[in-house]
Amino acid sequence: MSATPMESLLRRVMGDRPRTAMIEVADRCNENCVHCYQIQGQKGEMSTEEVLDLLEQLQRAGVLFLTLSGGEITLRSDFLVILQRARELRFVVDIFTNGLRIDRQLAEEISKHHPRIVEISLYSSRPEKHDWITRVPGSFERTTAAIAFLREFGVPVKVKSPIFSVTYDEHEELEALAEGWGALMNWDTSLRAREDGDRTPERLQPAPEKVDAFQRKVYPSTRTVDARDPVGPVCKASKVLHIEPNGQVHPCSMLQVPLGDVRDGLVAGTESKDARFLRQLVWRDLPDCSRCAIANVCSRCHAQALNEVGDALAPYPSACANAIRRWQEVTGKSRAATDSGAVGPFDVVEGRLERKARAPLTEAQRSAYQDHPWLRKVARGAGPRVEPGQLVQLRRPGRRANTEAVPK
Repeated sequence: MSATPMESLLRRVMGDRPRTAMIEVADRCNENCVHCYQIQGQKGEMSTEEVLDLLEQLQRAGVLFLTLSGGEITLRSDFLVILQRARELRFVVDIFTNGLRIDRQLAEEISKHHPRIVEISLYSSRPEKHDWITRVPGSFERTTAAIAFLREFGVPVKVKSPIFSVTYDEHEELEALAEGWGALMNWDTSLRAREDGDRTPERLQPAPEKVDAFQRKVYPSTRTVDARDPVGPVCKASKVLHIEPNGQVHPCSMLQVPLGDVRDGLVAGTESKDARFLRQLVWRDLPDCSRCAIANVCSRCHAQALNEVGDALAPYPSACANAIRRWQEVTGKSRAATDSGAVGPFDVVEGRLERKARAPLTEAQRSAYQDHPWLRKVARGAGPRVEPGQLVQLRRPGRRANTEAVPK
């Protein structure tokens, strides 16, 4: 749970100021991925001049690491102009793309600006499954060609993919593809709700026991049961500057809380009441999670808590289930002496987990909910899990629900 030496050094030098920023430059995409959290075409985009001015602001604010993303960033005609200026300002630049527009010429141009890495989404080792996920025929061939072009010109590439129920058994094939290109491979074992709260993406995840088995196989645990620092940060919300295509500053890509607009200056987004609250929020401020005996192996998310239980500061089912599995793994002790799917806080009683009663709110906690009403909302259900071979109703981003045949 302790910070890395580099993180400790940066914290001493820069304090709590964000050192990392992500700009979602484009509000459009040439894919319509079934699991995507973004809703395209509703925000609008900053002009070239506004984006370049934003880069200057970020440099003055001391940001070191910059991710350029979308939507699909390469759909912007000024993509290379933005990339060039970002490198001139000495940012360490990562690029997120689906690769559909990257041909040999564009790959060569990108290589001239030396990004730290280009992250490309590839969802399956089988073209028909990848193309079903993206809803773009031929996208597998175009994306894999883009990876090859980038590697040809020496650009570091990270292939990334969530784990879907329809691709669960393919991780070795995908890793072999990445290795063949000389690329890194990164897996995401959770799918999150969309910007509008729609939880359709969560339906595409494998069953929890399959996710757990995958994590044990691909990421052998190095966790220990160290004590959770009660004044340690809960997550990275507001530690990273997340800027929407229209210039709005959000705490992160998942938490839809407008903090300000970069056209009014970065201070509007970094020093607003909500930004300061999130930046200063620590584990002991959480009414129940702060009392949980397995908080030290919990990776909770304010946005997911809102989506699952309607309370950003509360325990929620998926985080508690993951924490129980991690606790069991690192301690070798038995599972909870409570019902499956129970939500914390928990106590350890004779080597087993028992659920604690919820605690009454303190005055400070009541004030937090009053001062920041977005901390609570009406939660939505996720719906039944989608399995290979089913005929199901699915809602893609920005679309009405349609009946789709899920690949086997």
